[in-house]
Amino acid sequence: VQVQNDPVFTREGNDVHINVDLSFVDCALGTKIDVPTVYGNVTVTIPEGTQPEQILKLRDRGIKDLRSGKPGCEYIHVKVKTPVNLSPTEKDLLRQFQEENGKKKNGFFWKNPFKK
Repeated sequence: VQVQNDPVFTREGNDVHINVDLSFVDCALGTKIDVPTVYGNVTVTIPEGTQPEQILKLRDRGIKDLRSGKPGCEYIHVKVKTPVNLSPTEKDLLRQFQEENGKKKNGFFWKNPFKK
């Protein structure tokens, strides 16, 4: 039996993997999103402070084992998309955020040692 590649899922045994694009704001503040699974969509809560390349696990949302009937897991790979073509207002808001966050000892926007 040959299984065709799926444009959304990658299979690893009974587990499936999916990439999900999120904005910086959704990762920082948290959000709820609908995620496809092999058995239909489910709503997933993205926790506040989710990091780029973080992997979230959905238990029992993978492919059912032929012998036991026990399903594998689905792994959501978080991909953070950096916005492009920002408006002047958006740029100003990000600069304000950077200034405010820079006041913290270990802020999100750390000082780049390579920048002159």
